[in-house]
Amino acid sequence: MQALKIPATNETPAITFDKANAVFSIIGRSMPENASKFYNPVMDWLLIYTQNPNLQTNLDINLEYFNTASSKLILDILVLFSNLTKMPNHSLTINWLYEKGDEDLYESGVGFSSLINLPFNMVSY
Repeated sequence: MQALKIPATNETPAITFDKANAVFSIIGRSMPENASKFYNPVMDWLLIYTQNPNLQTNLDINLEYFNTASSKLILDILVLFSNLTKMPNHSLTINWLYEKGDEDLYESGVGFSSLINLPFNMVSY
């Protein structure tokens, strides 16, 4: 499966989903003008990945900011990843990274974790 690598811009995060190297990350700012258009290829890639995932998937999310439109699509991505935990012998770890003292991003991670009913590793830096 070909890796998905989207470079960061001022409005969009860097996304690396690389099954072969077991790298899954979303890093940066997410405030695209058209969030659906930006995230659709990510969702398409994930739908294929979830058909034959790695036994262990580690997702790192390190967003410094995301807008409301992005928040819905980030939740959709997290839901797809969370489905991996329903597969026999598969495990998922989600690391939610946030800058120390950034209570808004911390609370966002806690909220997403609650919505998908999976614990996140909350990592401050």
